[in-house]
Amino acid sequence: MELLHWRGEKKWALPSIDIDSLELLAYVKFSSANVEVKPTFKSLVQKEGRTLPCLCLPEDEVVYGNQEIIKHLNLKHFDANTWLDDGSKNYSLVLKAIIEERLKPAVQATLWMEVENYSEIVRPVFARNCRYPINFTEAKKIHDRIEEHVSLSKHLLEDEDATKMKKLMAEGADAIQTLSQFLKNRDFIFGARPCSVDALLFSCLAPLVKIPLKSGELHNEVRKTENLVQYVDRILMKYLREIEREEKDDTNEEKTQKEESSAKKTSKSEDEENKYDWLFSVGIATAAMVSYAIHVGLIQLRRTAAS
Repeated sequence: MELLHWRGEKKWALPSIDIDSLELLAYVKFSSANVEVKPTFKSLVQKEGRTLPCLCLPEDEVVYGNQEIIKHLNLKHFDANTWLDDGSKNYSLVLKAIIEERLKPAVQATLWMEVENYSEIVRPVFARNCRYPINFTEAKKIHDRIEEHVSLSKHLLEDEDATKMKKLMAEGADAIQTLSQFLKNRDFIFGARPCSVDALLFSCLAPLVKIPLKSGELHNEVRKTENLVQYVDRILMKYLREIEREEKDDTNEEKTQKEESSAKKTSKSEDEENKYDWLFSVGIATAAMVSYAIHVGLIQLRRTAAS
């Protein structure tokens, strides 16, 4: 099995720039799943990069959506919750509801709906991680989808933008305080081992802790809670540092072009993947030039009368 996910940002020390990808990367590590993780560019043409994240299975089967991917891993006996007792499992449902219904919408709004954060940080980073030509449009599509989803799920369609953000930030800040109080000084939510709730919580907190956001109050709220900041750093250091290191090594190898024979095979595979995007781009450019030449009269089309 292979997990294709949005690529990370080295300067932020994050293995992915995407919340859903972060959750799955953490869950794969927490459950010790036999899954190869692969940072991937979003692509219009290449099949593997059309929808991220996704889990590629043998025989060209693909699983989409975090819940479905985690469900599939559980069926394969990769379950991060097997060690939890009944009481902890009941608590986990409550905590997941707090994260999904109060914290995650506030985090998404901070990243994608705060104008300064979106225009100066989020949009450029996502554009760099998309192939041409969707590098010009993909961030806007994600922005619109998230804004619509958050507004619908929180019943904020009729509210002004300022009122909407105020309500979301208040709920997010309240969730952060609740989760910080529940965590206390433990390493993870339920003690010495992480579970699925930790994967979800980490995915929401990590962008607030690691990305140098320009505006919004939620990231400042998180950074006031020392135990949550340490919690994010702990997971990155203990479980996801290896992924970050592998991505850095791959980048260095591409720059120096001094791969060993096994790395050359990987490079060849990546070139094969990228050629489709290149051909697509050349096709668009050629069609545009021919159309222009016909329009200005550089190329003339002749019709031959039927005999």
